[in-house]
Amino acid sequence: RQVAYWRQIITTMRSVPGANFRFEWNPSRGDLGAGNLASFYPGNKYVDYVGLDVFDVEWQSYPGAKAEFAHIQTGPYGLNWLAAFSKQHKKPMVFPEWGLGWGQSHNGAAVTGSAAVGGGDNSVFIGDMTRWFATHNVFEATYWDFGSSSVAGARNHSARLAFGTIASSTSRLAHQ
Repeated sequence: RQVAYWRQIITTMRSVPGANFRFEWNPSRGDLGAGNLASFYPGNKYVDYVGLDVFDVEWQSYPGAKAEFAHIQTGPYGLNWLAAFSKQHKKPMVFPEWGLGWGQSHNGAAVTGSAAVGGGDNSVFIGDMTRWFATHNVFEATYWDFGSSSVAGARNHSARLAFGTIASSTSRLAHQ
């Protein structure tokens, strides 16, 4: 049902004279009980990019920065799944939203809580994600610079510094 609805919307939007829309198919990362995400894919004719929203957050138990990134990569419907899916469908990857988590956190250390728990001001997550983007077929990645994920002002100082380090090393590489 969702696939037919998607196809109808895309067909309608593409019928607008002069329109040059591009469409992202973008489920959320992880097994959220929806079943096989590939079964919701409307087909290559209806999709230009495939993506995921990725945040440094879990429910009730956050294992620590390194273990969490390993889970983000290898867990059900994680980064490795998206890379394989992208390759199979010959579509570039996009990350319309990625950022720090929310809820109880200890800045990258393991934490357990009753709801959302995350890495907080986690520079390890920023570095791991940007390195992953740089080594894969990523067309676009938009950092969610809002709320608990914001790196503006005095918030999330370590994450902001990680972005600065990445920008600096990228700049050096571009000039060599």
